[in-house]
Amino acid sequence: MRIPTVLSGAELPEQELISATLDGELQRVGDAFCPVDTVVGVSQRAAAVASGAPDWTIAERLTAAWIFGATLHIPRPLQLCVDSRTRLHPISTRFIIYREVVIDDEELTVLGGMPVTSALRTAIDLARFTEHFSTQHATIVSRLATLGKFGLAECASTINARRNLPNKHLALGRLESSLGG
Repeated sequence: MRIPTVLSGAELPEQELISATLDGELQRVGDAFCPVDTVVGVSQRAAAVASGAPDWTIAERLTAAWIFGATLHIPRPLQLCVDSRTRLHPISTRFIIYREVVIDDEELTVLGGMPVTSALRTAIDLARFTEHFSTQHATIVSRLATLGKFGLAECASTINARRNLPNKHLALGRLESSLGG
């Protein structure tokens, strides 16, 4: 039997995982663990989120930004969404904030077994829905643009292609200040 690269309480009791971390055998990745010789990247961070998330969820906003490596710390609570076509209506908790969203398949990617919003969709959602958009958020959006190889023009085109999009003008202004223009 092959041991998974990312371990959680589903594979071993958490006390053993923490003990192995203290012994220098494992490292923490979000709420999961990896062997210390594992180079932690996008797949491991996504698998760490997947280990504690329902299988019908999609990582979005700051959680997706952390998976992509645009921010150093996993957000608390996790930010996950559900495709409105699934007709699931999850209730947010203090550990996970859920949103129901309209999302196209091309706005998703699967990393480490976890569906994640694309870097472009993540940047747009951060600009649209972050209540207090700070310079830290602008930096995250800029990093996402670098990682996803897109700019202000692609953001504006994506936003303008949707009708009746809430916070459209707010997002365009935030994206312009984050990405230049």
